[in-house]
Amino acid sequence: IQADFRNITFSVGKNLMTLLELARNELQIRHQPTGFHVGFNDGEVFGSTSAHLHIHIIPRYEGQALQLDARWGMKG
Repeated sequence: IQADFRNITFSVGKNLMTLLELARNELQIRHQPTGFHVGFNDGEVFGSTSAHLHIHIIPRYEGQALQLDARWGMKG
């Protein structure tokens, strides 16, 4: 089975959003960011050895430029 955002069930999607909310709340408590950048990596294009779906939640702060680099699956 290949992981693909288009093929997840409603139940799995709902669970992902619940986990995202829990992670966001914990990051808010621990680090008090101004906001968040949320991104989904979907498939094999990110240099992974297998197709998969995962979510990045990046705390953001006032005046901070968004730098998506290798830590977030982006190549410069």
